[in-house]
Amino acid sequence: MIELVVHPPGTFCFIEAGTPDIESSNGFYAGVFGWEVDDRSSSDGARYTRFLISGRPVAGLYEISSEQEAAVTPAQWLSYVSVVDAAATLAKAIELEATALGEMVEVPDVVTVAEFVDPEGAICGLWQPGSYVGANFVGEPGTLAWVDVLTANPIGAAAFYSRLFDWTFEAEETGSGIYRSGKGGNPVAGATTITPEMGDVLPAWRAHVGVTDLDRTRTKISDLGGSVGLETTPVAGFGRRITVKDPAGISFMLIEAAQSL
Repeated sequence: MIELVVHPPGTFCFIEAGTPDIESSNGFYAGVFGWEVDDRSSSDGARYTRFLISGRPVAGLYEISSEQEAAVTPAQWLSYVSVVDAAATLAKAIELEATALGEMVEVPDVVTVAEFVDPEGAICGLWQPGSYVGANFVGEPGTLAWVDVLTANPIGAAAFYSRLFDWTFEAEETGSGIYRSGKGGNPVAGATTITPEMGDVLPAWRAHVGVTDLDRTRTKISDLGGSVGLETTPVAGFGRRITVKDPAGISFMLIEAAQSL
């Protein structure tokens, strides 16, 4: 694996989720992906886990109350985009008709993060790195390999993020419809259309964790109490992917033959 010491601005750099049972979630992700568990408690009793590969962070998990869990819709891994200035980028997003979600959080000299809901209803995170750059590995098995936004209006979503992050989206025909790939020098994200066949789903940025054997990994997920979608779908330039949920109901994607962000 090649360790990253910086993520170019405008690229996805970290994923994070909240869970009501951090002990159970730690065991689940360690069992599925072999992640090392660095579980920490703050002075106020809040618990946070850094998931590691070779001692370096690839994802984060924090404990939430049952009341907070009920307020999170949909339950998903939050994907963060690396930015130079989180406050300025958040202000620009709001100018483009996004809505700030919660307060911006700053850990001096370490990281500043913010979240917003885009005009189509999907939640996105902003990550201004200090000493903490985000994930030190991406595009490898067991790490963040791809991110796409599931939306009823992919053209509108593409226009918003193109203006916010200077992405350029190129439409591609796929077996399941039109897939728009955001490119900032290299592919950085996609936009997928919500179809009637998907049922009652909400707009969301979907984090894809790369795996070498999709069938084996989804069997692990089922064995460890998670749930898996019924059908796999191909993504041009990658491989098969499938929607899965952990035992707490947090949704994410598995993708096979992933390439680097």
